[in-house]
Amino acid sequence: MDWSGPYFLAFYVPLLVLAFFGSFKLRRALEQPTTPPSRRELDLDPELVAVLDGQKSAVCSTVVELMHEGCLRLEERRLSVARPTSARASDLKRAVYRAVEAGPIHVGALRDRVMPELERVEGTLRELGFMRSREQHRRYLGLPWLVFLVTVGLGVAKLAVGIERDKPV
Repeated sequence: MDWSGPYFLAFYVPLLVLAFFGSFKLRRALEQPTTPPSRRELDLDPELVAVLDGQKSAVCSTVVELMHEGCLRLEERRLSVARPTSARASDLKRAVYRAVEAGPIHVGALRDRVMPELERVEGTLRELGFMRSREQHRRYLGLPWLVFLVTVGLGVAKLAVGIERDKPV
């Protein structure tokens, strides 16, 4: 903290750039699985793949599939039951069907009704290693910011020292 401004900036600016790009690299490293999945593990049900794309995508693709099978119909932006679904339908399909069966529903409100099933499927994906656990997600979001904020904190500390010593900052 005793370095003069030009010497500190010559050190700090490259450090700041390094921290910025390093935090992106750290995030990318935390994003990768610890081991590559096997061929068998990559053979996922379409339902699981849809949930990987997001809850909204999973619900929409399930609705489209049920409509294609003739189980649901869409009238004036509201879903209603057309005929019973197959006994072999997936759990998410059955959950969507039951939610619509309870009464005509707007497509946008459907996700809230099937949230428990979506969370169960996400749990399955976490167990298989395709989604981050809550702890992994906290590290994924927090650690890169910590690296960058510590570096910014060093600059703020140097700024405070300059102000305290009545130096131009």
